[in-house]
Amino acid sequence: MDLSRIPPQPKAGILNVLIEIPAGS
Repeated sequence: MDLSRIPPQPKAGILNVLIEIPAGS
């Protein structure tokens, strides 16, 4: 998981990303 790949966003948005994108990606 690379936080640098996703733009800054609310924590709720980050949670959604974590759910949509497997940690292994």
